[in-house]
Amino acid sequence: MAAFRKPGLNGFQILLIGAVLLSLVLSACAGTPAAPTATPAKASAPTQPAAATPAPKPPAPTAATPAPKPPAPAASTPVAKAPATDAAAEKARVDKLVEEAKKEGKLMVYTTLNDPYMDPLVAGFEKKYPFLKVDRYRANGDVVLQRIVAEARAGRQIADVHLSSSQYVYNAFKEKLFEPYVSPESRVYPAGAKDKDGHWIGVVMLEVVPSYNTNLVKKQDAPKSLQEMTDPKWQGKLVDDERNVVVLRAMMEILGEQKAIDLYKGIAKNLSGLRRGHTLISEQVAAGEIPVAVSIYRYGVLELQAKGAPIDWVPTNPIIADFLPMGVFAKAPHPSAAKLWTDYTLSVEGQQSLAEGGRVPVRPGIKLNPPALTEGLNFFWVDPAWGDRAEQDLKTFKDLYGIK
Repeated sequence: MAAFRKPGLNGFQILLIGAVLLSLVLSACAGTPAAPTATPAKASAPTQPAAATPAPKPPAPTAATPAPKPPAPAASTPVAKAPATDAAAEKARVDKLVEEAKKEGKLMVYTTLNDPYMDPLVAGFEKKYPFLKVDRYRANGDVVLQRIVAEARAGRQIADVHLSSSQYVYNAFKEKLFEPYVSPESRVYPAGAKDKDGHWIGVVMLEVVPSYNTNLVKKQDAPKSLQEMTDPKWQGKLVDDERNVVVLRAMMEILGEQKAIDLYKGIAKNLSGLRRGHTLISEQVAAGEIPVAVSIYRYGVLELQAKGAPIDWVPTNPIIADFLPMGVFAKAPHPSAAKLWTDYTLSVEGQQSLAEGGRVPVRPGIKLNPPALTEGLNFFWVDPAWGDRAEQDLKTFKDLYGIK
């Protein structure tokens, strides 16, 4: 009770406590609006936006730990060293092939490619690999295939490589005579010109076109398509190759089977005869013995034109484009030499040697001679898998042309 009777001390305490409480309240109240009060003041100054607090804040996340992490994979060891690793692996692969090929010493190629085109190809290969001697057997496609099959069935594997037209290479493929080999050079080749498993790959195009003797037929009068050859004015003036089954199949794919059959019935009425071999037919056209050839290889016409012969070809739309594929035999006596040959033939150097002779290589980007060999032309590519229908197509072809 006495304590309550000391008003001086009690009043002081009350005042002190009140002052403390008031100080705390004012401090708390003053702390909250301080930032907003400063912010409007700075934001209201239009001449100083760069000095505002938010401006320097965005760079802060950039310095955060997660930001620099994305570039890390690009600088990682596997990505940076992959090209060098690939190059080293490829060099080791080629070195091993070369070492083994030196022991083999030679190579045998079975082909339909004519000597004027094979000669520079072989010369370039032997210059690059002087320890290898290239032998070759050259004949028509059916003859080459018969020899290959006969030797295989007799257990006598002589050839290392088969380079021929698509139907014959495909037939050898169906006989399971090829070893899958995917050359590094094949990466740039069109998908339609190579087997996905590496059993064969296209080397050079075989464009099939109508041809005519320029002394007997004027350019403006020459038939512009196979359809125009059904005109009665060509009766007795047409000749075709008795083995041109692939052209019939191509027209079946383009027009439909019945329309193609009707087309060939019309052509058959105007035939003066049939021949065996495109080279023979082109020579007879140039000699004036044949006014118009239904379908022959364009390169043969170009060869004769270069010699001044009165012969020309017709750029049909489309042009039937067969090609010469190549495959390595599964039981090749000289397998390493065969693979080196494949790599070289598919390389820019090998393909350029074919182009310089006037052929159209399958590899894209090769300089042609002349450059206009493919300009403005539409090509319809032959599918080697048509070989599955070859027997039936041959029967139809013979029936249409009256071949016994």
